[in-house]
Amino acid sequence: MWWQVMVAQPLDLGRPVPVDATLLVETSLMSSPYILGLLTEPKIRCNDFVIADAQFDTLSFIDAKFTGTNDPIGSVLTTGDASTRFRDDLFGSAIGLRKQNRTGGNVELVQRGGFQSNNSTFLVPNGQGTSRLELNFSQPLLRDRGRAVNMTRVVLASIDVKLTEAEVRNDIEDHLVDVTRAYWELYQARAEYVQRMRLTQAAIDLHATLKGRVELDSQQRQILRAEVAITRRRSELIRIQTRIANAQSRLRLLTGDAAVVSASGWEWLPQDMPMDQPIDVSTREATLTALDQRPDIASSLREIQAVSTRVGAARNQVLPRLDLILSGYVAGLDGSTNTFGAIGNQFTQGGPSFAGGFVFERPVGNRANEARLQRGKWELTRSIYEFQQTTESAITAVEIAVRETQASYAELNARKQSVAAAAAEVDYLYQRWRWLPDPSESAVLLIEDLLDAQERTADEERAVAASQAAYAMSWIQLRKAMGILLQVHTEVDVPFEPASDVMESIP
Repeated sequence: MWWQVMVAQPLDLGRPVPVDATLLVETSLMSSPYILGLLTEPKIRCNDFVIADAQFDTLSFIDAKFTGTNDPIGSVLTTGDASTRFRDDLFGSAIGLRKQNRTGGNVELVQRGGFQSNNSTFLVPNGQGTSRLELNFSQPLLRDRGRAVNMTRVVLASIDVKLTEAEVRNDIEDHLVDVTRAYWELYQARAEYVQRMRLTQAAIDLHATLKGRVELDSQQRQILRAEVAITRRRSELIRIQTRIANAQSRLRLLTGDAAVVSASGWEWLPQDMPMDQPIDVSTREATLTALDQRPDIASSLREIQAVSTRVGAARNQVLPRLDLILSGYVAGLDGSTNTFGAIGNQFTQGGPSFAGGFVFERPVGNRANEARLQRGKWELTRSIYEFQQTTESAITAVEIAVRETQASYAELNARKQSVAAAAAEVDYLYQRWRWLPDPSESAVLLIEDLLDAQERTADEERAVAASQAAYAMSWIQLRKAMGILLQVHTEVDVPFEPASDVMESIP
């Protein structure tokens, strides 16, 4: 259309700066505080994943305690002599490692050591160092057994990271749609400004011609009518100029670039022009693409996976507790409160001690765990229904977007034809008035008809500009409905991906 070249040229509204939709989108992705804030969310969730996985880290510990006792004696058996006070110095310490493995077992290796001396004749040797190296192990055999159960928190945290990434992608796409919409609003406002400038100039030219033909056939009423048209059309330019400034302000906000935000006196010149060719898109192909690419469908599947993980854990909790307990140790003793000597003796004197057993536990009726399992199953059923609803909504959105794109193109072509017809009417009325002078009252009506026809032409041109912007936005909305508007890597590296192997082992 004739105004597209002028839209991309300065209109003396500020310092001219060429922009295009791609540049604005890229600037928004790199500089918008809103998008930068969104991109931090997956990193936050990734730390939740690390926290969940840290339960399997090895724990080191040290503890020590000294106790000095000075108590009155109420029995001769306390010291074995005639002492009136019992004086005892006791020191104990432990250092070791403790770890929970991913199958539910707990292992502990601890070295204990200390010394004791008192005034009792029963402590032999008196002033002795003691030590004990222990290895303890417990393993659930029913409840809490297996990677699928013990990795539940890790799996859920990993799924939460994926859900967050999908949400971030969807929010970024919404923001980029807003950026694109603001760009086409700027294009549309500038197109209307150019159209109204031409309309105003037509009224000014008509007014000048009328004044030049006062001696021939012009009437004062015709001149006044042209002046009214000029004034009204100039007032419309003021409003459209405000719309241009508002569109630029929205783009500054959406892009968030510091240089752009501080430059309020710029005039942005749109360089990307609307498409005028039909988009060949198949509803079936668009639907298949949406089912594979849309983030909401991926999120719905992740929700099912998360609920399935919880159901698997709840099914395990219905089982009774049966734990295997194993322990063994070697101990040493030395005189003169020599703890280190006792540590050496524990490997050279005597032999190891050991113990083993089982712990069994089951609530009578087991109602709480059964209820948790049933609740999980109902949540899984609900998630499946929600997935079906999400899928149907996605298919419907794609179908509507395809039809809107096709309808927008058809509407654009119809509007162009309407502009051509309105322009032909203006030309006809102008030629009739110009070459058939008539000082009668009918000439006044002819001027009225000419000015009204100009208004109708401008209105149709404005409708074409709106249709151009709508057609451009319909393509953006279609790509968003298909899930291919933005292909961005927002994934955060995690130590490993536990979902695949753990999910396979869920009962």
